Amino acid sequence: MTITAILTSLDVGFSPHNIEGYPDPTAFKALKLVQRAEYGYRPLAYICSPYSGDVEVASAFCAHAVQRQKIPLAPHVYYPQFMNDQDPEP
Repeated sequence: MTITAILTSLDVGFSPHNIEGYPDPTAFKALKLVQRAEYGYRPLAYICSPYSGDVEVASAFCAHAVQRQKIPLAPHVYYPQFMNDQDPEP
């Protein structure tokens, strides 16, 4: 797999093509490097834990991921904020 194929498969907020629709890997790579220099590199960390109504463990893992410069994604912490198991409406 080429570097262009890897870069074009990522969604980083801007297009790997120029305004006419042709691939422009040089400009895309330059914009990606500017974005990384400005915001830094923070990989996504998927936090999964058994759901038992206790979100403190998942929250602690999320805090640990943030301390390690990662972006935590934890459905166990997120979904209970707006979903209710006792609500009969789907």
